[in-house]
Amino acid sequence: MSTLSTLGIVHTAISLAAIPTGIASFVRHGRIAPETHVGKVYLGATLLGALTAFGVIKTPVGLGIVLMTLLALAAGVTASRLPWSDLARRYVETIALSVSFFFVLLPGITETLTRLPVGAPIAPSLNAPILLAAQSSLVLALAAGLATQISRLRAVPRLA
Repeated sequence: MSTLSTLGIVHTAISLAAIPTGIASFVRHGRIAPETHVGKVYLGATLLGALTAFGVIKTPVGLGIVLMTLLALAAGVTASRLPWSDLARRYVETIALSVSFFFVLLPGITETLTRLPVGAPIAPSLNAPILLAAQSSLVLALAAGLATQISRLRAVPRLA
């Protein structure tokens, strides 16, 4: 069992802040709403968590997830400036920021299950069936969440 460095502790604390704020935004707005206070806190925590991850993550897969998180954040935040229709911009923003939340949860669940409880982690390896099941569940939750969000977005023009 490796211990966390000071940067690892800071990274973990910042990254953990993104989870409840992301959930709060989903509950309140059905999406991560960057124009709201809770959305801004999510964006800030996710950005800082991703940036501090460069100092603690050593695997190519982990670094790939960090890069994809940053790309998803950038796409979601800049979507409002795209020269497309309002609805197209909202699709890009909603999907990109939901994917960024998935990229926050994926390493979070992996690290939690492979580290806790200390001395006898729930998932003793990255190939442990319980970890693979948890990761698969996250993928299914992302797919279901995106389907719900897209369905809501598709209904908006009909309501207008």
